[in-house]
Amino acid sequence: METAACGCPCIAFLSFSLSLGECTLLLKREVLTMIVGFVIDSLSAKRNDIAVPRGQEIGVNTTPTITSIDAVDTIGKKDAVRFVYSFECKYSPSIGEMIFEGNVLWRGEKGEDIASVVEKWDNEKKVDEHISLEIMNTILRRCLSKAITIADELRLPPPLQFPMVVPKKENDSEKPKKK
Repeated sequence: METAACGCPCIAFLSFSLSLGECTLLLKREVLTMIVGFVIDSLSAKRNDIAVPRGQEIGVNTTPTITSIDAVDTIGKKDAVRFVYSFECKYSPSIGEMIFEGNVLWRGEKGEDIASVVEKWDNEKKVDEHISLEIMNTILRRCLSKAITIADELRLPPPLQFPMVVPKKENDSEKPKKK
């Protein structure tokens, strides 16, 4: 298994670049191996018929929330945690909204105590930062990718900005000469 620069064995980094003429796009993807399942149980999406004046800025607020967690059996013993989530994507002004509900199945590293993760949630409604970052990033990545398609079908703006290819400025046409 590859390790990150920090030495963490749970993250492998894959990166590649894509060249399109003069435009280069660099993509970096983190592959997180402790997520063993992701499910969307329900999805609600609607467009409201509200007239928005041309030129008015439309805001999009996306909110992932962990609503509950519990230990689950995957191989005959409680060796994983199910994080039940809600993901809301709301527009301002209120031209539409999307709500996803589901769960993420997480299995800790060897020796990580599943019972202590669940107990901390039950007592404090908190999860250790290294776990919550992985869960929240998974929820964001998976739900936002679905929300983009749904927003398109509902004729809503995408919930995140896409990069734009723009013409070169005249000053940029002269490349510095290599010595």
